[in-house]
Amino acid sequence: MSADDVIIKGKEAQAAFDQLQASVQGDLTLSMHDDGKVTYKQNGEGKLSSDAQQLANAIDDHSVIVTATAENTKETSSGNLYIGGAFMGNEVTDEKYQGKNIVKASQEVNPEVLNKFSEANGKAGKGMLHEVTEGYQGGLISQGTGISSPRSNIQGSVYPQAHSTATKQPGTVNRRLFNKDGLIITPQYLGNREIFTLTPKRVDYISNGKTIMSYP
Repeated sequence: MSADDVIIKGKEAQAAFDQLQASVQGDLTLSMHDDGKVTYKQNGEGKLSSDAQQLANAIDDHSVIVTATAENTKETSSGNLYIGGAFMGNEVTDEKYQGKNIVKASQEVNPEVLNKFSEANGKAGKGMLHEVTEGYQGGLISQGTGISSPRSNIQGSVYPQAHSTATKQPGTVNRRLFNKDGLIITPQYLGNREIFTLTPKRVDYISNGKTIMSYP
């Protein structure tokens, strides 16, 4: 049994854990303890897939603690819209493990949306795996610089690097906007700024032709 530095908490912790297990099925058998800590056993003695290895690294590394809070919400605890998962930053502490500063990384995840995202692309659990490993990669980056990171939508966040080095998402997400009558509207652009002649009343987020979330 390995170390336990991936933690899942929240009302939907079991759903999040089940998806994480599905993402590494065949390579690892995961367990979640009463306090939310995740451990694993390797199935067989062969080489792990790159995805399973990255999760194993996250669990084995005592110096980076990733906590994923699982709730079926559409807005983060800071009030921002998110589509399945959100990088909520990390804290580089003064505590040490084998000479390294311990980093506490936070992710917020919506298992319902991530499950739809993964299933739409035929990659069970991969959305959840991406979110957990994104938190871990962000923690490694901040550990290397010694500087804590804010959440993804704040200047100075290590989110872009963490997102690109985490396991890949199951697919891409596009959006479709509707007016009050349910008709699709298309924004125009002024530079990078979107201009609407009609105010959008609903947004559908779509992956591989399937709606994974609507807002509000």
